[in-house]
Amino acid sequence: MNVSTLISDVRKMFSTSSGQASCRTGMSARARSAAIAASIAEVWRSASPGGGPDPACPSLPRLACDAAVRHVAAMTQPGARILIATFGSRGDVDPMIAVGRGLRRRGHRVTIATSAMYAQLVESYELSFAAVRPNLAEMLINSRELLDPEFGTEYLIREMALPFLDESHADLLAAARGADLLLTHMLTFAGPIVGEQLGLPWVSTILAPMWLAPVDAQTRETRRAWVRPVDRLRNRLGLADAGHPLFEGQHAPELALALFSEAFAAPEPTWPAGLRATGFCLLDQPSSEMPPELARFLDSGPPPIVFTLGSLAIWDPGRFYAEAARAATALGRRAVLLTGRRENLPPRELLSESVVAFEYAPYGPVFARAAAVVHQGGIGTMSNVLRAGKPMVIVPFAHDQADNAARAAALGVGRVLPRDEFEVGRVAAELQRVLGDAEACARAAALGRRITAEDGVATACDLLEARLLGSMRVASRVPT
Repeated sequence: MNVSTLISDVRKMFSTSSGQASCRTGMSARARSAAIAASIAEVWRSASPGGGPDPACPSLPRLACDAAVRHVAAMTQPGARILIATFGSRGDVDPMIAVGRGLRRRGHRVTIATSAMYAQLVESYELSFAAVRPNLAEMLINSRELLDPEFGTEYLIREMALPFLDESHADLLAAARGADLLLTHMLTFAGPIVGEQLGLPWVSTILAPMWLAPVDAQTRETRRAWVRPVDRLRNRLGLADAGHPLFEGQHAPELALALFSEAFAAPEPTWPAGLRATGFCLLDQPSSEMPPELARFLDSGPPPIVFTLGSLAIWDPGRFYAEAARAATALGRRAVLLTGRRENLPPRELLSESVVAFEYAPYGPVFARAAAVVHQGGIGTMSNVLRAGKPMVIVPFAHDQADNAARAAALGVGRVLPRDEFEVGRVAAELQRVLGDAEACARAAALGRRITAEDGVATACDLLEARLLGSMRVASRVPT
């Protein structure tokens, strides 16, 4: 059988409904071999527009062969193998788990690759896990520099992520072998490199709109110095420059996903051409994780004010929880303090039957029962408050939090209180303004309904499946 016949026969097989069904349920070894041979032939023809030797020629580029095999394997297996790489706090990990769960429900085989500290969390959602260094659990204990409002992001990149770039690259490269698609967080600097090395279809993500803001030339150059290890690794591997790793180089050209709602950040002309906003991708945590004592508290009286610092600012909360307890008492309001760590629990004398504290509770069901939420403004916490439709007071610490806070204030659903002004008098005053503003409460509720109506996970999964299908159709165009 010649190459043309192989290609023609396999195309016919894949184009019929019965053929597609047989591909999903399994093929004979002979048929599978023929399909692989046909795909390799297409790769070869693309690489040699004027024709070329038979595809069995040993000079056929290995990368093209690998792409052809992946092309057919993706069509003949129950679902694609998708690797999702992320780095950071729960606000960075939870949306990726949410997308992973959505893909798994569609029959795909999903692995989350991130810090070892999240292994139990990932596996609790029945997703496969791959550890990628560094282990953030060992680095967060002394994290005051990480939460510095001016230098925190630089510290995160230069002192926490990039000193381990070689290790991250090795771990991610091993995890990605055999994958059909790679989805990456912007701070997984090894991700685009691994995708390029393996010829994988790559999709990037942005979780917070701050990372899409244009900057001046001096800022670009300053931040380029932060990421020189990425340039050095690419050079060592013989890869061409792919642009600034914190700007254009972090965006996959075919598809980049903004995992937030356009109601929170409307598209800007400066955004990358391939960027698509999906809506927030929220990880619904089971109500069974609610402490029974907290459930009883919520049932026993009017909606409380909820105070939380997410999963990052809890490592350097200062007097946040003590002042929160005092402010709630001064207002005569019920309050729930979610401290994240036992060490953050306020002194017992500041708690009462009306002001209670817990290390952890699932945001969804707690925020739904709140009168208002006071929080740090991280994108994970912010998205949950917005969906709950509650007014808020935001106390930004570092990173994207100030930008998120400014957006919430501009939408008329919250007020911003600087961290160094977080004391009982100011907190009480801001809460009175928020809770007494009927229009702000109505705006928050309306925005919550809009965000709830969006299905960010489904939209993200649709786009990823379309990208996967497109990569199968053009597998022959992988650079050689």
